[in-house]
Amino acid sequence: MGIFKKNKKPWGYSWRSSSTFTVTCIITALFAETFTHGFVVPILPYILEKRNNVDPSHTQQLTYLILTTYGAAAVASGPVVGQLTDRLKYPKIILAIGLGITFMGTAILATSTNRRILQAIGSTVSQVVGHATLNDIIKPKNMGMISTLVTTFISVGAFSGPAVSGFMLEFFGYWRTWMIVFVVLSLDILLRLLMIEHPKIKDKRAKVGDEESRNANVPSGGVSEYSALLPSTSAKPYGFAKGVSDLKEGCASMFSFYWMILSQPMIIIGFVSYMTRSSLMASFNTTLPTHVRDAFGWGSFPAGVMFVGLQAPAIILDPLCGWIRRRGGDKLLTGLGFILLGPLLWLLGAVDQKQFPWSDSKDMTKVVYVIIIICIGCVQNLPTSVGAAEITAVIERLETEVPGIFGPKGGHSRGQSLSNGCFNVGQFIGPLLSGSLADNLGWHLLCYIRANDYLYEG
Repeated sequence: MGIFKKNKKPWGYSWRSSSTFTVTCIITALFAETFTHGFVVPILPYILEKRNNVDPSHTQQLTYLILTTYGAAAVASGPVVGQLTDRLKYPKIILAIGLGITFMGTAILATSTNRRILQAIGSTVSQVVGHATLNDIIKPKNMGMISTLVTTFISVGAFSGPAVSGFMLEFFGYWRTWMIVFVVLSLDILLRLLMIEHPKIKDKRAKVGDEESRNANVPSGGVSEYSALLPSTSAKPYGFAKGVSDLKEGCASMFSFYWMILSQPMIIIGFVSYMTRSSLMASFNTTLPTHVRDAFGWGSFPAGVMFVGLQAPAIILDPLCGWIRRRGGDKLLTGLGFILLGPLLWLLGAVDQKQFPWSDSKDMTKVVYVIIIICIGCVQNLPTSVGAAEITAVIERLETEVPGIFGPKGGHSRGQSLSNGCFNVGQFIGPLLSGSLADNLGWHLLCYIRANDYLYEG
């Protein structure tokens, strides 16, 4: 009989701490985030007009104000979440807090139009911590495959949320509609409670703790029992290494990190295209449900189906686009995507004009409208974006050139918060621009202006 009691591992430790289960939990969290975000889009006019007694003439204005607030809250919370995730020891706790905020915001939103801000903060936590956790446990050679899988589930959440909510509201009523999103969030809660931190992350955290305790024992002069007899000199030019000490000090690490990342030309170009694509998606969220109701008399379900046409083609075309990008076709896809979006958006705004042969038949006009929506769904994914793989590659290259440049815990969480923040800037600009244009100039001029923007960028 042993004197000391052995540490008993919790039930199901082997599979609950496995890479497969961890990836499943993260993918479920990201799916739930996009599902919840899109869920409210087609039913927002109903919430405003039926439950809050808003005049239909003011629905468009309130819609873009609500969605703009969502984008602003997500932009503001992104850097803070990234900084905390890289500093704190337990990402699972941050994920749980983010989920709690999302659940609370969704529950309050179901009873009113408030607390969209809470949804935005919870969404940001899921995106930043989720991608950072994947970076910690996935080998670089498998990151491309996992990123494709994650993107697929995010796209499924983006189009299934509006479609499901529109269908449920039209055929089953308001409160039964919200039961779906609470089931999805409850499943997310269950998986996060079951998830045990992956051993690889624990080992990494233990090494970080050892390094931090050593650094804490170093006197102000920088000499300790761990110091080398002969100080090493940096092989890197001073111009590149300048500011690294600030990063390690911690007082200016947040600003120094973003300065170094944003000085990379590839990141800037990718961020611009990422933000542009995000603003287009947010523009449709803001104006499409109201427009199809006024133009065609469509309810929440047909409006939700339109988002399937906008998002589903990306799932089919993503592997082909990824294959082209890996062979150096980034510029080709980006330019082609923007150039094709221009005439498609122009045609979307002019589809009911009398000069077209199909304008005599309202049914034919609806068919052409749906076809254009699907075509936009096919090409809007062509512009390249800085996702998990791209931002990870840049951070790892900088850490290889100057080890420890982003501190002992690395900079993946802050990198993901920057990428996610760029996406959220589009979520802020899109509703603000498209909503104000549609409210003051009309749907047709909105489409013409956005078409010119994309042609110019292409």
